Amino acid sequence: MTQARARRRLNLGLALTAVVCAVVVGAAAFWTTPWEGSETSGSGGDLSGRAGVSVGPGTISAVRTSEEEVQERTAAQLEAATKMVTAFNNLNHEDVDATLDAVRSMSTGDFLEQFNAGAKGLQKGLRQAESTLRSEVVWAGLVAGDEDSATVILAVEGVVANRATEFEQQARQYRIQVELLLEDGRWLTNDLQYVSMV
Repeated sequence: MTQARARRRLNLGLALTAVVCAVVVGAAAFWTTPWEGSETSGSGGDLSGRAGVSVGPGTISAVRTSEEEVQERTAAQLEAATKMVTAFNNLNHEDVDATLDAVRSMSTGDFLEQFNAGAKGLQKGLRQAESTLRSEVVWAGLVAGDEDSATVILAVEGVVANRATEFEQQARQYRIQVELLLEDGRWLTNDLQYVSMV
Protein backbone atom coordinates (compact mmCIF):
# COMPACT_ATOMS: atom_id res chain seq x y z
CA MET A 1 0.00 0.00 0.00
CA THR A 2 1.45 3.41 -0.93
CA GLN A 3 1.99 6.07 1.72
CA ALA A 4 -0.54 8.43 0.06
CA ARG A 5 -3.21 5.73 0.09
CA ALA A 6 -2.48 4.81 3.71
CA ARG A 7 -2.71 8.50 4.69
CA ARG A 8 -6.11 8.84 2.93
CA ARG A 9 -7.43 5.77 4.79
CA LEU A 10 -6.16 7.15 8.10
CA ASN A 11 -7.74 10.57 7.44
CA LEU A 12 -11.06 8.96 6.48
CA GLY A 13 -10.96 6.75 9.58
CA LEU A 14 -10.23 9.72 11.85
CA ALA A 15 -13.00 11.78 10.26
CA LEU A 16 -15.57 9.00 10.74
CA THR A 17 -14.42 8.49 14.34
CA ALA A 18 -14.81 12.22 15.03
CA VAL A 19 -18.34 12.23 13.59
CA VAL A 20 -19.38 9.17 15.61
CA CYS A 21 -17.94 10.64 18.82
CA ALA A 22 -19.69 13.97 18.24
CA VAL A 23 -23.04 12.25 17.69
CA VAL A 24 -22.69 9.96 20.72
CA VAL A 25 -21.50 12.70 23.08
CA GLY A 26 -24.11 15.16 21.79
CA ALA A 27 -26.92 12.62 22.15
CA ALA A 28 -25.78 11.65 25.64
CA ALA A 29 -25.61 15.29 26.73
CA PHE A 30 -29.04 15.99 25.28
CA TRP A 31 -30.84 13.00 26.79
CA THR A 32 -29.11 12.85 30.19
CA THR A 33 -28.85 16.51 31.18
CA PRO A 34 -31.34 17.09 34.02
CA TRP A 35 -33.00 20.37 34.80
CA GLU A 36 -34.48 21.65 37.99
CA GLY A 37 -37.81 20.00 38.72
CA SER A 38 -37.52 17.50 35.87
CA GLU A 39 -39.16 14.11 36.06
CA THR A 40 -37.12 11.07 35.15
CA SER A 41 -39.98 8.78 34.14
CA GLY A 42 -41.91 8.48 30.90
CA SER A 43 -40.83 10.69 28.02
CA GLY A 44 -38.64 13.01 30.11
CA GLY A 45 -41.21 14.95 32.10
CA ASP A 46 -43.68 17.70 31.38
CA LEU A 47 -42.00 20.69 29.72
CA SER A 48 -45.02 22.99 29.82
CA GLY A 49 -44.35 26.18 31.71
CA ARG A 50 -40.57 25.65 31.64
CA ALA A 51 -39.65 28.26 29.01
CA GLY A 52 -36.31 29.81 29.87
CA VAL A 53 -35.17 26.91 32.08
CA SER A 54 -31.54 25.95 31.49
CA VAL A 55 -31.04 22.39 30.28
CA GLY A 56 -27.26 22.30 30.24
CA PRO A 57 -26.00 23.50 26.88
CA GLY A 58 -29.43 24.82 25.83
CA THR A 59 -32.58 26.55 27.03
CA ILE A 60 -36.21 25.53 26.63
CA SER A 61 -37.99 28.01 24.37
CA ALA A 62 -41.74 28.47 24.17
CA VAL A 63 -43.21 28.16 20.68
CA ARG A 64 -45.40 31.15 19.97
CA THR A 65 -48.92 30.22 18.93
CA SER A 66 -50.01 31.62 15.57
CA GLU A 67 -52.62 34.34 15.60
CA GLU A 68 -56.18 33.10 15.16
CA GLU A 69 -56.43 34.84 11.78
CA VAL A 70 -53.34 32.98 10.50
CA GLN A 71 -54.68 29.65 11.78
CA GLU A 72 -58.03 30.20 10.06
CA ARG A 73 -56.36 31.23 6.80
CA THR A 74 -54.07 28.17 6.88
CA ALA A 75 -57.06 25.89 7.51
CA ALA A 76 -58.90 27.45 4.56
CA GLN A 77 -55.86 26.99 2.30
CA LEU A 78 -55.46 23.34 3.27
CA GLU A 79 -59.18 22.71 2.80
CA ALA A 80 -59.20 24.31 -0.66
CA ALA A 81 -56.19 22.28 -1.81
CA THR A 82 -57.69 19.08 -0.39
CA LYS A 83 -61.01 19.63 -2.20
CA MET A 84 -59.24 20.31 -5.50
CA VAL A 85 -56.98 17.26 -5.30
CA THR A 86 -59.91 15.07 -4.25
CA ALA A 87 -61.93 16.21 -7.27
CA PHE A 88 -58.96 15.94 -9.62
CA ASN A 89 -58.11 12.39 -8.51
CA ASN A 90 -61.57 10.83 -8.46
CA LEU A 91 -62.55 10.04 -12.03
CA ASN A 92 -65.19 7.85 -13.55
CA HIS A 93 -65.39 7.30 -17.31
CA GLU A 94 -69.19 7.12 -17.00
CA ASP A 95 -69.46 10.65 -15.53
CA VAL A 96 -66.41 12.62 -16.68
CA ASP A 97 -68.34 15.90 -16.92
CA ALA A 98 -68.98 15.99 -13.17
CA THR A 99 -65.24 15.84 -12.48
CA LEU A 100 -64.44 18.45 -15.11
CA ASP A 101 -67.06 20.84 -13.74
CA ALA A 102 -65.84 20.38 -10.15
CA VAL A 103 -62.22 21.05 -11.12
CA ARG A 104 -63.15 24.10 -13.19
CA SER A 105 -65.14 25.58 -10.30
CA MET A 106 -61.99 25.54 -8.11
CA SER A 107 -59.53 26.75 -10.77
CA THR A 108 -58.20 30.08 -11.99
CA GLY A 109 -55.56 31.65 -14.23
CA ASP A 110 -53.08 29.51 -16.13
CA PHE A 111 -54.26 26.27 -14.60
CA LEU A 112 -57.87 26.87 -15.67
CA GLU A 113 -56.74 27.68 -19.21
CA GLN A 114 -54.55 24.57 -19.43
CA PHE A 115 -57.27 22.38 -17.96
CA ASN A 116 -59.89 23.65 -20.41
CA ALA A 117 -57.49 23.13 -23.31
CA GLY A 118 -56.92 19.49 -22.32
CA ALA A 119 -60.47 18.64 -21.17
CA LYS A 120 -61.65 17.05 -24.43
CA GLY A 121 -58.57 14.85 -24.61
CA LEU A 122 -59.08 13.80 -21.00
CA GLN A 123 -62.74 12.93 -21.66
CA LYS A 124 -61.83 10.88 -24.73
CA GLY A 125 -58.95 9.06 -23.00
CA LEU A 126 -60.99 8.14 -19.93
CA ARG A 127 -63.90 6.86 -22.00
CA GLN A 128 -61.75 4.83 -24.38
CA ALA A 129 -59.79 3.25 -21.52
CA GLU A 130 -62.95 2.90 -19.40
CA SER A 131 -60.92 4.28 -16.50
CA THR A 132 -62.01 4.69 -12.92
CA LEU A 133 -59.80 6.31 -10.29
CA ARG A 134 -60.78 6.52 -6.63
CA SER A 135 -58.49 8.41 -4.27
CA GLU A 136 -58.34 10.18 -0.94
CA VAL A 137 -56.00 12.75 0.54
CA VAL A 138 -54.20 11.20 3.51
CA TRP A 139 -52.34 14.34 4.59
CA ALA A 140 -51.77 17.92 3.52
CA GLY A 141 -49.16 20.42 4.61
CA LEU A 142 -48.67 24.11 4.01
CA VAL A 143 -45.29 24.80 2.37
CA ALA A 144 -45.77 28.57 2.27
CA GLY A 145 -48.71 30.92 2.59
CA ASP A 146 -49.70 34.53 3.04
CA GLU A 147 -52.81 36.69 2.71
CA ASP A 148 -53.37 36.04 -1.00
CA SER A 149 -51.36 32.96 -2.06
CA ALA A 150 -50.29 29.56 -0.78
CA THR A 151 -48.35 26.44 -1.72
CA VAL A 152 -49.68 23.15 -0.35
CA ILE A 153 -48.29 19.64 -0.75
CA LEU A 154 -50.59 16.65 -0.39
CA ALA A 155 -50.23 12.87 -0.18
CA VAL A 156 -52.89 10.88 -2.00
CA GLU A 157 -53.67 7.16 -1.97
CA GLY A 158 -56.07 5.44 -4.29
CA VAL A 159 -56.86 2.68 -6.76
CA VAL A 160 -57.18 2.73 -10.54
CA ALA A 161 -58.88 0.26 -12.86
CA ASN A 162 -59.06 0.40 -16.67
CA ARG A 163 -58.49 -1.64 -19.82
CA ALA A 164 -54.72 -1.59 -19.27
CA THR A 165 -55.12 -3.19 -15.82
CA GLU A 166 -57.77 -5.58 -17.22
CA PHE A 167 -60.14 -3.82 -14.83
CA GLU A 168 -58.25 -5.12 -11.80
CA GLN A 169 -57.76 -2.42 -9.18
CA GLN A 170 -54.17 -1.29 -8.79
CA ALA A 171 -52.94 0.83 -5.90
CA ARG A 172 -51.60 4.31 -6.60
CA GLN A 173 -49.83 6.82 -4.39
CA TYR A 174 -49.21 10.42 -5.35
CA ARG A 175 -47.56 13.53 -3.97
CA ILE A 176 -49.14 16.64 -5.42
CA GLN A 177 -48.21 20.29 -5.09
CA VAL A 178 -50.96 22.89 -5.42
CA GLU A 179 -50.53 26.65 -5.85
CA LEU A 180 -53.50 28.70 -4.60
CA LEU A 181 -54.59 32.29 -5.13
CA LEU A 182 -57.27 34.17 -3.19
CA GLU A 183 -59.90 35.59 -5.54
CA ASP A 184 -63.15 37.15 -4.37
CA GLY A 185 -62.84 35.47 -0.98
CA ARG A 186 -62.18 31.96 -2.42
CA TRP A 187 -58.93 30.00 -2.56
CA LEU A 188 -58.58 28.79 -6.16
CA THR A 189 -55.96 26.58 -7.79
CA ASN A 190 -53.55 28.38 -10.12
CA ASP A 191 -51.22 25.40 -10.58
CA LEU A 192 -51.23 21.67 -9.82
CA GLN A 193 -48.23 19.39 -10.27
CA TYR A 194 -47.55 15.75 -9.53
CA VAL A 195 -44.36 15.67 -7.47
CA SER A 196 -44.19 11.86 -7.47
CA MET A 197 -46.28 8.85 -8.45
CA VAL A 198 -46.04 5.23 -7.32
